Amino acid sequence: MFVSRSDKDSRLIADLISNLGSIFLLYGNFEKSKKLFKSSLKIYKKIYDSDHLLISKCYDKLGEVARFQGEFDKSLDYFGHSLRIKAQKLGDDHPDIAEILTKIGIAHYYKGNLIISIEYFLKARTGYEQLGQVDQVAKTSNNLGVTYEEFNNYEKSLEFYFESLEIYEKLDDYDIRTAILNNIGSSYEALGQLDSAEHYYLLSLDLAKETNPDENMADPLGNLGDIYYKRKEYMKALDYQKRALQYDLKNNNAIGLIETYTSMGLIYLGLNNFTRSMEYLSKALQICKDHGIKSREAELYKNFSDYYEQMGDFQNAYIYHLKHKQLNDSVFTLEMRKQIEDLQLSYQANKREQEITLLNERNNLKDTQLQLQTTKTRLLLVFTIFTVFVLGLLVLNVRVKGKANALLQKQNEKIQQQNQELEERSIKLEELSKEKDNFINVVAHDLKSPLNNITGLSNLIRINGKLSEEQTHYLNLLDQVSLESKNLVSNLLDINKLELGLFEQHVEEFEVKESIDKIVNNYEKSASEKNITLKKFYAGNISIRNNREFIERILDNLLSNAIKFSPNNKTVTITCDYNYQFLAFSVKDEGPGISTKEQKDLFKKFTKLSPRPTGGESSTGLGLAIVKLLVDKLEGEIEVISKEKKGTEIRIKFPASFSSDL
Repeated sequence: MFVSRSDKDSRLIADLISNLGSIFLLYGNFEKSKKLFKSSLKIYKKIYDSDHLLISKCYDKLGEVARFQGEFDKSLDYFGHSLRIKAQKLGDDHPDIAEILTKIGIAHYYKGNLIISIEYFLKARTGYEQLGQVDQVAKTSNNLGVTYEEFNNYEKSLEFYFESLEIYEKLDDYDIRTAILNNIGSSYEALGQLDSAEHYYLLSLDLAKETNPDENMADPLGNLGDIYYKRKEYMKALDYQKRALQYDLKNNNAIGLIETYTSMGLIYLGLNNFTRSMEYLSKALQICKDHGIKSREAELYKNFSDYYEQMGDFQNAYIYHLKHKQLNDSVFTLEMRKQIEDLQLSYQANKREQEITLLNERNNLKDTQLQLQTTKTRLLLVFTIFTVFVLGLLVLNVRVKGKANALLQKQNEKIQQQNQELEERSIKLEELSKEKDNFINVVAHDLKSPLNNITGLSNLIRINGKLSEEQTHYLNLLDQVSLESKNLVSNLLDINKLELGLFEQHVEEFEVKESIDKIVNNYEKSASEKNITLKKFYAGNISIRNNREFIERILDNLLSNAIKFSPNNKTVTITCDYNYQFLAFSVKDEGPGISTKEQKDLFKKFTKLSPRPTGGESSTGLGLAIVKLLVDKLEGEIEVISKEKKGTEIRIKFPASFSSDL
């Protein structure tokens, strides 16, 4: 209907339609705004070439609408069209380029492509820094903080949040400050610092009430509800989540609805209202699937696993546990974390390179000015110095050659002497190593007999006489010391045999479940003494052909360590899984965890780390060294996942021949 109008009139109509679309977008009427933007785009395409900036502007608006509706693939497609046009027309150093890079990063974040989102945020931040747009640098820092929070790197996220907050406090931008305060609270909540988290959520809520309550109230209300849920103040938590839900529904906020429905499902689970809990968790999961939000979907599978476990339906609990693990591993892998660190290092290196380049340009300018003023004097000075230098070279040439030859001869003699000394030391070290191995075998074997005699004498004393309470106490201590000493001797002999390759590989067919059950039963008593719950998860009952003795020794040592270093009233979980030709075990505890610095020494002999046994148990420092040697013998792999105060998980994976799937 617009074809017969002049280009100028058509342009005015398209502009009017686009402005109306922006108004509807502002008031949250996404369907209406989308139709209007598509209509204006159609008119612009009839008037202008496909790379006109007005067409790019329409793509921008359509991308924002798609993002708000949770249609992230469409959003990325629209933003991609816009970026290509702007890069061609405006160049890479224009503010609009940095802005569209930020929008693409946000869309990738909600889609779960976190590595890609960080890459776009860093590119946008570099552009804003070069342009001197401090407010946009702060906004991008906040986006980076949100993304790092998804990777559980809360120290890094807090670093970006406070950097952003400092800038916006000077700019008096209350809407952004509301969001940043809420994000800071979220990181503190994840770190378990609930009082600090509540403080920042309340600051965010107060600021939202004063500025833009319709758009900014939902997040701090929902997060305060999460705080009260963790404190088990369920009714108070439910009240806050219901208030947050009103704003999420009003704004048709897909991400907000996922978080609020999830929180309400967990609260009802805490209240043992399983029907309502399933209702809200299912609503959250459906939105995740509709919009392809993988990271939130993975977290919901964990919530469903907890739900079925509390219901006593352990089969479904394990199914959802596997779904969570598989999807979570696909979204957050160690390789992704390394890529993030590489991106951050690349960004910092580029920034330093730009600063150095700028400094060099300034220095070069000063040098040029100075050279213009002193050219004649320097030329004369250079000529004089050159003449003296040539004469000096002629005089010194003979001397230098003689000294160089003498020095070279001395160095050759010294190198030969050092090589001879190194060879002698190597022979001595090899002899000492053999002596050490022989000594350990002799001492260990010689200690076995007296230790057995001590145990026998202790039992004989108990049989032959009535003992006082004090005497019984000392005999018990003697038995305990004797048993620990025999375990140490046994471990010394075993580790020496493994290092010398004296253990014979004996392969047999056996059921993995039977071995795990036997080992867990052996530790039920020691676990119950500390009120520790032992959980087992199997991926079916499978039979394999492998070295049963080695595998059971590995699991025995790992379970012993987990119980030994776990505080009372905690849980230790053993998981068995298999994938094609590989068998995998995992032993996870809720102990004090191991620092990154100490993890590199974890499998060394006689290593004493900061965490200590929580029940006064003994620790020889050989158990995990034996595990490492046995896993190497089985051609397997070990992965340690641990963080201080968050517990430790040790995963073992090795090739195995599966006889059958029972």
